[in-house]
Amino acid sequence: MEEQHKDERHPVAQRSKMIFGAKNAYTQGAELTTAAFNGDVERINELVTTRGFEVNATDKRTGRNALHEACITGNQFVVRCLFEHGCNVHTRTMLGRESALHLAAQCGHDLICKMLLKRGIKPDRLNNQGLAPLHMTSEAAVCYVIITHGGNPFVKSRDGVSALTMAINNKHVGVEELLNERLHGKMRKQSAIELVRLAERKEHYLREQAKYKVEQKAIKKSEQLRSYLKFRWQ
Repeated sequence: MEEQHKDERHPVAQRSKMIFGAKNAYTQGAELTTAAFNGDVERINELVTTRGFEVNATDKRTGRNALHEACITGNQFVVRCLFEHGCNVHTRTMLGRESALHLAAQCGHDLICKMLLKRGIKPDRLNNQGLAPLHMTSEAAVCYVIITHGGNPFVKSRDGVSALTMAINNKHVGVEELLNERLHGKMRKQSAIELVRLAERKEHYLREQAKYKVEQKAIKKSEQLRSYLKFRWQ
């Protein structure tokens, strides 16, 4: 029942075992992704270490590799195992050109997102639909992890839609509140900067006014002296 609920919530997570008899069912990518999806760390170690499978091999039926599958299920032990075997954290899916971070964010796995970000994955890269991971998450914890690890809270999609607007439209309340807080913080910071600039402009104006008055006073004094000397000469 739990597995069924997870699949309904995250449509991307549909396969839990090898589809025997299907085309490409026995390729390296198919076997590795199946083991990763099922959380079978021992099988992954056997395939990569003993049988020499390529850890980044893609399952041609889904367009995903073992890391992508582990990010969908949120299995940190499989992710760590793949890291130990030197998997490429920057690989994309074949269909949607989604990164592992896109998949982990979409499925609400904040710990996996943190692990990926610490390995250097880019937080604001767009997928084929023009969306960043922040556009795809419904979880405030995921949003917080991405932002605190260098993600831009004001990132926009290829169509110019912000992550905040996306959260509002999809009724992701936690994400909306967190992004709103960041937006208000940015506005307060900009207001403080503007106040400083205004004070600097005012100070500059007062200095220029004082300088102008001194110059005018000197000019007036010079003219008075010239008039007096002219009078005396006459």
